[in-house]
Amino acid sequence: MDRISLHICSRDRFPELYGLFVSLYSQTFQDWDLILIDESDQPILSFKPVRDILTRFRFDGHGVKIVRHEGSQRHGICRARNAAIKADTWNDIFIRIDDDTVCDSKYLELLVTTYRDLKNKGINVGAVGGTVPLFGDAIMQRNPEKVKPIFNKICYKNEKFEIGDDGGVTYEVNEVIPSHHLRSSFLFTREGADAVGGYTEMLSSV
Repeated sequence: MDRISLHICSRDRFPELYGLFVSLYSQTFQDWDLILIDESDQPILSFKPVRDILTRFRFDGHGVKIVRHEGSQRHGICRARNAAIKADTWNDIFIRIDDDTVCDSKYLELLVTTYRDLKNKGINVGAVGGTVPLFGDAIMQRNPEKVKPIFNKICYKNEKFEIGDDGGVTYEVNEVIPSHHLRSSFLFTREGADAVGGYTEMLSSV
């Protein structure tokens, strides 16, 4: 399978972002590159722990691209996420991850294998998502397979539908497997993003 890109947009959450990066370092799936949209008041690279682990990512063979937005360049979260898609010249499969997420060690693997299994069945998948295991949930930490039943997907054919942000969006979809919306992290394709026109920027917050 081709490499994937992790799309992360962040603003003034340096400790949380470091926690996310530590969880990415221990993933069982490591065939990824990173697109980071930085909308923080101070550059993310000014926070030494984050700078050091990004250096380690590069050393381990991950591509790392940082796009800095500040002041009047900041657009809000949905536009920042569209900027990540635009900045990604490396891969055609993306995983969006919120900057305050801590991922179970098998989380990326579950997203990728779920997507691959659906594609192998001939299902044209626009996105595959699932709830991030709760940080303090010992059962979820011990058994990441428990994540699988709450994974959901959006399949598309020729009909138009929208993928919005996480809050209260009604999807016009061909098929949804139970969950009321795609959660804070999900896998999607460049083809799917192009088909829906990216994130709905009217939902963007400042």
